[in-house]
Amino acid sequence: MMKFPIKLRIYFAIFATIIFGAINSSAHYVDSQQSSNFFDQDEANRELSSEEDGKSTEKRQTLHIAGLFPMSGTGGWIGGSGCLPAALMALDDVNKREDLLPGYKLELTYKDSQCNPGKAAKFMYDMIYHPPKKVILVCGCSTVCSIVAESANMWNLIVVGYGSSSPALSDRSRFPTFFRTHPSATIHNPTRIRLFGEYGWSRIAIILETEEVFIETAKDLEQRCRMRDIQLLTRVSFVRQPSDAMDNLKRADPRIIIGMFYKQQARRVMCEAYKRGLYGEKYVWFLIGWYEDDWWTDVKDLDCTYEQMKMAVEGHITTEGLLLNQDERRTISGYTMKEWLRRYQFELSRRNNNNNLSANSKVDGTSVATAGPGFRTNHAKSPIYETTTTSNLLISNNNNIPSKAGNLSGQTTSSVNSATQSTQTTFTPSARPEGYQEAPLAYDAIWAIALALNSSIQDLNRMQLSVDQFNYTNTPHIKDIFLSNLRRTNFLGISGEVAFTDIGDRIAWTQIEQMTDGNYTVIGYFDSKSNKLNLNDSRIRWPRGGPPKDRTIIMELVQYLSLPYMLSIVMVSIVGIIASTGLIYFNWSFREDTLIKMSHPPSNNIMLVGCIVCLLSVILFGLDGRFIPASKFHLICDLRAWCLNIGFSLFFGSMFWKVWQSYVLSTRNAQPMGKSSSQVFTTVGSFCLIDVIILIIWKLYEPMDRTTVKIKEQSGPELNMGDDVIVELKIEYCQVNFYWYYLIFCYKGLLLVFGLFLAYETRSVKLRQLNDSKLVGMCIYNVAIMCFITGPISLVNLMRQQANYHYLFVSITIIFCCSLSMVLIFIPKVFEYLRRRKRRATSGSNSGAGSAIIQDERSSRDDEEQFHKLEKENRELAEKIREKDSQMKAMIARIEEARENANKNLDESSGVIRPTTQPSLRGRRGIQT
Repeated sequence: MMKFPIKLRIYFAIFATIIFGAINSSAHYVDSQQSSNFFDQDEANRELSSEEDGKSTEKRQTLHIAGLFPMSGTGGWIGGSGCLPAALMALDDVNKREDLLPGYKLELTYKDSQCNPGKAAKFMYDMIYHPPKKVILVCGCSTVCSIVAESANMWNLIVVGYGSSSPALSDRSRFPTFFRTHPSATIHNPTRIRLFGEYGWSRIAIILETEEVFIETAKDLEQRCRMRDIQLLTRVSFVRQPSDAMDNLKRADPRIIIGMFYKQQARRVMCEAYKRGLYGEKYVWFLIGWYEDDWWTDVKDLDCTYEQMKMAVEGHITTEGLLLNQDERRTISGYTMKEWLRRYQFELSRRNNNNNLSANSKVDGTSVATAGPGFRTNHAKSPIYETTTTSNLLISNNNNIPSKAGNLSGQTTSSVNSATQSTQTTFTPSARPEGYQEAPLAYDAIWAIALALNSSIQDLNRMQLSVDQFNYTNTPHIKDIFLSNLRRTNFLGISGEVAFTDIGDRIAWTQIEQMTDGNYTVIGYFDSKSNKLNLNDSRIRWPRGGPPKDRTIIMELVQYLSLPYMLSIVMVSIVGIIASTGLIYFNWSFREDTLIKMSHPPSNNIMLVGCIVCLLSVILFGLDGRFIPASKFHLICDLRAWCLNIGFSLFFGSMFWKVWQSYVLSTRNAQPMGKSSSQVFTTVGSFCLIDVIILIIWKLYEPMDRTTVKIKEQSGPELNMGDDVIVELKIEYCQVNFYWYYLIFCYKGLLLVFGLFLAYETRSVKLRQLNDSKLVGMCIYNVAIMCFITGPISLVNLMRQQANYHYLFVSITIIFCCSLSMVLIFIPKVFEYLRRRKRRATSGSNSGAGSAIIQDERSSRDDEEQFHKLEKENRELAEKIREKDSQMKAMIARIEEARENANKNLDESSGVIRPTTQPSLRGRRGIQT
């Protein structure tokens, strides 16, 4: 998109606003008439004051200042009603000083900008292009100052702002001739950051109105937060209605909330905060400090009552640059802070009584100015203004101009004080005009201009030039002199020490206040230059006795296995391991016994070793974070997988080999098993090798580690904790992608299915070589059924979230399969062996039980030899039978052949022709008869 030069854009904006002003002039005729009456009255007052000054001002040339004061309108800051009287007071005080601006006097031409940038541009154009010539502009309202200050440089004009806090105005590339007595809005941010650190807050949220002043302030705050590692949860903005923004804000669950908006929107925001519960002892709101004391009490356009609004705003904190001198030193005008306040209030009362103050609202038919962001001198703040503080504000040099009290319309300071005593009690905060707080800034802005012009006149005289030679087009050097002297301005004003930075910003302290019981209380100050924070802890009120937390405290509680459950399973597993070890010893010790030997002891031992390894995995499944540190937990994850997989292959693989041998012997008439155990080792070893390959790839590609997952959330009160506490119940497990489980399940599942098939095919087979083949088949049925049920259910997320049930379900399945297999296969052998031993002991001779046992063993060996002999004889006899059958078939064939030959010879001798078919026996008998 094409970008036009800045000057061209400014010219276009000014032209557009002129047209806009012309079109809308009729719509604002009434406002103009009211403002005109106000202006005319002020002109009359100043003319009266000038006449009273006598001839001292008649010979002085006039330097004209153009002013824009937002005194009416519906949006933004309209504090001109409070600032204009202060500016006019300053003009009177300056013009009465004979040692200031020798040969000159100041005159102010002003318009009501209504805080409208378009109208302000039109008024600026009118005042510049209509005589008299203006040497300096003053303005209020950030949006107005932005367009005025950006344009004024083209006419060599300096702009001084008294009520503009937008951080954007600090940009010297856009506003090279702008100064302001109002501190920049960014002055709040260092104070906020320091308070965040003071109370340990590291999580905040921001809600703002979409105005440039607030957008730039929020950007600055975000940058400062990043530098201090403060987390910004969310930043939400709104144009008119904050409802949606507040919904988004609540979702972020903030506790420390910074609000940036004008007072009209502030009321809406706090009402919405009440509706959503974003207030109270758990929350701290930071608002702007230039609202009036009772800004929240106007509820006529809200859905909240007065009591609800009071609850919503209770405890919030405000920050604002100091706008009023804090001690009793006399300022450059000759007045102390208290004397000036009484004089200013007297002036406001006089104007209000004459109905010349531009009113913004009416209460009970009386014209009353709604108080804007005004400095506070009511009872809640009076201690600050009634005591002399030991602040570090320096006594300024007043630009080498001595302090000298002037007169107000011929009255002395004492007479003003006495005259205003009665009016102080009747001029309540609710009757103060908006801009009451910025009044000292407007007053000091005029003084800053006067002091800068005074120094510039001296500099120009040395250059043989004069202020009269200033024009809008060809005198940049005069403008530069004005800029230089304004930048060096330093004096003690009503608002405190007045000095400017190189970018035209006011140097000021920050005042911190808290609302308690519906009233503001000053709780401290912050000096950004020295980063010094002074807090009065005795004035700060926290409902819980201390600052709230900056977040909902989330306590992670890992739900470990129930210790009784875990210990019970572990004890049963240990018993199973001991039993398996005993059976291995039994199987090995009596491996030559016929009863044991005919069940193939090597495969039995492999099966028992598999049971031991599976039962060890049950114990490993019971070890959790209570016993294993998180850094070593991955070792437990690996051991679980290795033990369970290898143990299953040993356990089930040995039974699979037995049932396979049964199937082979029963269907192929194969030779009996020899004494070699290589087959079973090869078969089971193959299964284990597959497991090892899968597990190694698993470990290398995607190693397991400990992880936790939230299964439940409980609030603090449910667990006898605070409201700020939420307990997250979590379980820990070994994190792994399920496709590894699927791979192992597929492999093991095929083995189980094939084992079931073999067990079913050999269900009726009885083999002397494998005397426990039927029992092995029963074990395979049980193991397969339990695995097909347990495996898929154990992967269900709901089951995994129930740590105790999951552990019990898997562990009991493993223990059941191992125990049942040991009972079915080995317990009958043990009982039979014991029975036989008992029988031998009772039936033996006096020679002792040992000889009986030996005799029994010999009988067993004889029986085995006799079996082999009979089996061999059976095979020999079967071979002989097959040979005899062959011989019988051959003999029958020869007999048939001989019979046919005999019949043929008989027929040939008798001449009888016989039929070709063989006659039946009966027919033959008939012929023979």
